[in-house]
Amino acid sequence: MTGATEYPPLFTYFLTIFYPIAKFGRTAFMIAFGIVQLFCWLGLVLLLSKMLKNKLRILGFALAPTVIVFLSRRFDLLPTFLVLFSIYLWVRKKEKISGVVTAAASSLKVYPVTLLLSFLKTKGKNLLQFTIYFSLTFLLIFLPVLFFQPTTIFFPLKQGDYRDDTFVGILRLSGFKIDTSFATIVSIIFLIVLVGLAFFKAHSFLGRTVALIIPLVLTHHYFSPQWNLWFLPLLILSYIDLTKILTFDFISALPFMWGKIAEITGFYPELFSLNSYPSTLLILLRYAFFLYFYVKAIRCEKFGNKQMIFTELI
Repeated sequence: MTGATEYPPLFTYFLTIFYPIAKFGRTAFMIAFGIVQLFCWLGLVLLLSKMLKNKLRILGFALAPTVIVFLSRRFDLLPTFLVLFSIYLWVRKKEKISGVVTAAASSLKVYPVTLLLSFLKTKGKNLLQFTIYFSLTFLLIFLPVLFFQPTTIFFPLKQGDYRDDTFVGILRLSGFKIDTSFATIVSIIFLIVLVGLAFFKAHSFLGRTVALIIPLVLTHHYFSPQWNLWFLPLLILSYIDLTKILTFDFISALPFMWGKIAEITGFYPELFSLNSYPSTLLILLRYAFFLYFYVKAIRCEKFGNKQMIFTELI
């Protein structure tokens, strides 16, 4: 199994909400889905405003390229909202509700499970209550699937070769001959090492959470800029300069935006193909930013922004 995470079963439940609307056509579906996404976007902005005093950074998130591009498409804003809401509840000492919300988020996407590792390293909290409520909620969500469709409980991981815009792809572009099987082994080792370092070496809750999410993106067999949404709100809460964050986000979203423009106009010069020099440069810059964020998240004693309202996250 190579990289990219499929959606857990709760995603199917979520989509059933839109089935009656989808009967009226694609436009009706996109409008309804866009409304849900818009509420998630507003919820994220509201949560950030309750956790950070710096309004410019909050505005930077609200208008970030990947946020705008994927506001009416893809699905990642909802689990991202739930992740940030869970953290907000955690610092407000509402561990029970935080456990429920984290379970819901983890049932929609796999990456919110990293919150469990972050919470395990946090002192002075009622971790037992969180764990109990997380487990019960997770079980209740998965029981119907286990009862009616037991084979889907082990939802598959996408399989296929690693594309040129991945970490393995960079190694191949550098001249290393890596077949898919060996690439999988390399990615798994890379994932274990990075997650282990994040868990044991990160000094702050915020830094640890960012450092635990980034390896999941790095070891996928392809890259989608929507995955920036997984940790973009957490970077906004960090001390890292806003210009660097938005530059990284723009670099990540640029190939996707250009591809959509090309679909509409039919103009797609070879200069912007995946194997071209400009695209390779963008890929290298993107992974340089990933590693920069990862190293900072692990090494900094205080990863949070000085204007954070909840100083324990710093």
